[in-house]
Amino acid sequence: MKESRQVFPDAIEMMSSNLAASAKTPIERRALASFAMNANAHDKWLLLPGLTSHGDDSTDHNLPYLYWYAMEPLTDVDAAKALKIAMDGKIPQLVGWAARKIGMSDKPESIGLLVKAAGEAKTADQQVAILQGIQAGLRGKRQFPMPKAWEAAFPALIKSENAAVRSQAQALAVVFGDKNAFLALRKVVADAKATTAARAAALDSLVAAKDADLVPILHSLVVDPALRGAAIRGLAAFDDAKTPGVILAVYGTLNAAEKRDALATLSARVGFAKAMMKAMADKKIPASDVSAETVRQLRNLQDKDLDKAVAELWGSVRETSEDRKKLIDLWKVKVETKGLPPVDLNLGRAVFAKTCQQCHTLYGVGGKVGPDITGANRSDLNYVLENILDPSAIIPKEYAATRIATLDDRVIIGIVKEETKAALTVVTATETVTVPVADIASRKPSELSMMPDDILKTTTESELRSLIAYLRHTAQVPMLATTENAKDFFNGKDLSGWDGDKDVWSVANGEIVGKTEKGLKANTFLKSQLAVTDFKLSLKVKLTPNSANSGVQFRSEPLPDGEMRGPQADIGAGWWGKLYEESGRGLLVKEGGEKFVKENEWNDYVVEAKGTHVKIWINGNLVCDYEDEKLSRRGVVGFQVHSGGPTDVRFRDIKLEVLK
Repeated sequence: MKESRQVFPDAIEMMSSNLAASAKTPIERRALASFAMNANAHDKWLLLPGLTSHGDDSTDHNLPYLYWYAMEPLTDVDAAKALKIAMDGKIPQLVGWAARKIGMSDKPESIGLLVKAAGEAKTADQQVAILQGIQAGLRGKRQFPMPKAWEAAFPALIKSENAAVRSQAQALAVVFGDKNAFLALRKVVADAKATTAARAAALDSLVAAKDADLVPILHSLVVDPALRGAAIRGLAAFDDAKTPGVILAVYGTLNAAEKRDALATLSARVGFAKAMMKAMADKKIPASDVSAETVRQLRNLQDKDLDKAVAELWGSVRETSEDRKKLIDLWKVKVETKGLPPVDLNLGRAVFAKTCQQCHTLYGVGGKVGPDITGANRSDLNYVLENILDPSAIIPKEYAATRIATLDDRVIIGIVKEETKAALTVVTATETVTVPVADIASRKPSELSMMPDDILKTTTESELRSLIAYLRHTAQVPMLATTENAKDFFNGKDLSGWDGDKDVWSVANGEIVGKTEKGLKANTFLKSQLAVTDFKLSLKVKLTPNSANSGVQFRSEPLPDGEMRGPQADIGAGWWGKLYEESGRGLLVKEGGEKFVKENEWNDYVVEAKGTHVKIWINGNLVCDYEDEKLSRRGVVGFQVHSGGPTDVRFRDIKLEVLK
């Protein structure tokens, strides 16, 4: 109390919770919270109930943290009492923070306390926060003794109207060994009518628990577009001889992201990898699909037969530093020599997306495994070449990789982001994996960067020159559409890869929707980030009312004022199927396909461009067949909502084909 009096003259009075509750301004509460942080436990207990009663403080930048800094030590003194203060208060963040701290203590009584609190919580938000705290404490544990409170808490949790509460309760039931939960989760995963989020959460729980009966379900899900990627990733956790054949059977139908998942799973185990190498030899997997990262992973399996096969396909292991220096000097000449074929920035972005983007962010797009390179010294050719061709020369500590081998012969290469007594959280090039400590056979720091130095073995000279040019460029450019990335043109879930006004454009039920309630004063466009050359675009479109106007831009250029310049396949009464050059020559083809249109219904619409030749079909009828030397040969695709009255235009079943 002597210290208290030195800070506040009237310390005894100020330490009452009533005074904390009546503190009128954030400044007063900040002063009290700062005092509480350094006070003894008795004084903290007095102050915190009053301080946390101020709901407005939940949005303050500092006060929730100050309250937590004062509360955090109390969770070690009396966890139940500290959690009650958090739950009785009006600062939602404190419930989650307290639950996580208590859960991470790794004690059965702590988990039991949280289970009881979750069952008694007043709101779904509190239940979610507490259940997340339990899961944080149990991360990496496939089994944990079922708390006595579970029997009473589970029925209330599983009946919650909140989907997150239900899914997390089911996940915990698996860890607690509730056999009925395993059965229930398998039913959710297999239920095509359940939401994708619910099915994915159930799948994650079963994979984490290494459910012995899950593998056949995972095999069946590789043909399910909603869960295909998650199923392929999950199969890496199970050593099943049938897995390579199942994945290879659907490999040709996968999009770019799913192919990365497939190759990551197939290179996770020696047996899987040998099947993958045979598929490559049989031309079932194009060598161009295999990234330098996959080559690195194959070498890390440390199998003599695999090493020999890898060397035959991609050459020897990393050269000496002197060889790398010569290689860098050679590429400086290749980049700077005049008279070589021009580089293609659009192609460069496509190569970046295929080889680098899963780990690195550039212009706000990409992964977080490696550093964001937007602000890096990219204009310096030496810097770019050294990082591409010799990435292991200097490895920042925070990006140092670790090679982890599990007891069931899986090999994981990644950055250890978090470590507890029970588990490691490892970030790989394709996913974040929780590895139970009990499953680890060996763990060794890698002398090599997460960024592989074999990029020359998986790219052509033209592709690498274009990548270097893109990395040194000062602004974002569209990505060249390829046979591979065209499958990602529209993912059916959100507007990833598209740019447009969020007040107009959205995704609903797998449809791209352009909607205005009051109309627009100027045209607006949803612009793809893919640049097309020769292509065929198939989709269904529904325009309401038919008197409104829309269109499909192609080979077009986005303009600074929000408009686009380039050809447009028109949509709308009096315009269906006509060819128009936006921000250019205007109407190019006057005859359209009005007579083939079903007003206010879905219509099949196809646009094809080959060189100077454009064709448009409506509901299977060719309505435009046009040749024009002046037409642009490359540019992005865009969907339009025209200026004017209220409009509702929808696009679905969108398929882009790149024509060779």
